[in-house]
Amino acid sequence: MKVKNMTAGTLVRTVTLVVALLNLVLTSFGKNPLPFSDEQIYTGLSALVTVAAALAAWWKNNSFTCCARQADEVLRVLQQEGATEDESVAETLEHSLASVVGHPVKCTGAGRTDAGVLPADDHCLQGLTVPQ
Repeated sequence: MKVKNMTAGTLVRTVTLVVALLNLVLTSFGKNPLPFSDEQIYTGLSALVTVAAALAAWWKNNSFTCCARQADEVLRVLQQEGATEDESVAETLEHSLASVVGHPVKCTGAGRTDAGVLPADDHCLQGLTVPQ
């Protein structure tokens, strides 16, 4: 069994499943596997969920990584150029490319956002003519 390439998420889900199954079996035989009262468990889980939700909301709304700060800058530039939230990705790309090449650009394409579908280096832009 190869576990060195296991992600943290896989490990957490597997351990959680094993603990849940063990708890189910012990409870079905009348044993209380957890030395806590139901109220203590409820309070602890409520606190854990609250802290997790607060941290997730805080992390999502603050740009900590270099990539996030760069994305914020791109968004700021696009908004200054008149991009709106109602504008599609293709429309935003068309406006941005038109400002670079100096003439209208029409984008036609399709894509997928599923993880692992295509690496970004396999993507290309076709049909863009740059005036001499």
